[in-house]
Amino acid sequence: MDGAPGPAGPPGIGGMFGNAATFQSRESGTYSGGSPSRGVILPLKEQTTTVDPAGFKLNPEDGTVTVNKTGSYLISALVEQNANDSNSFAVQVNGTGIGAGSNQHNSFSTDGGGDARGFVTTVMPLKEGDRVSVGLVSPGPINLKTNPGGTAQSTSTVKLSLVQVA
Repeated sequence: MDGAPGPAGPPGIGGMFGNAATFQSRESGTYSGGSPSRGVILPLKEQTTTVDPAGFKLNPEDGTVTVNKTGSYLISALVEQNANDSNSFAVQVNGTGIGAGSNQHNSFSTDGGGDARGFVTTVMPLKEGDRVSVGLVSPGPINLKTNPGGTAQSTSTVKLSLVQVA
């Protein structure tokens, strides 16, 4: 049956999603000294994708990402470390605590290839000016995955994706 069209909904933030970007690092390195109250930042070095270039700013001096638009964000983080390391990491906001909540940090599991990968995904409100990072929240040390000879990875060792959903 065909009927009259329904009422129009409220204006959205543009398209299916608003701001969206992915940041990564392909560098190896060893980090230690994290805690649940203040994680050690696993630095991000490059922006790989973006929907709105004005939505985020990569801060290469400390490896964080500044959010330029207030809203709710779907945030995903990935960390790849060498096998036999046992650590936890979390999404952090403004460098302190576990921004995604204590139940939103992740420990690593070893895959069949001997690498240890950890993932965490959460939805959280962020304000303009918030600095988001991926932080080591266990004492460490964490050894980010390396290639033979210590050359840079062709894939991410640390990755952070942010998508504005409201």
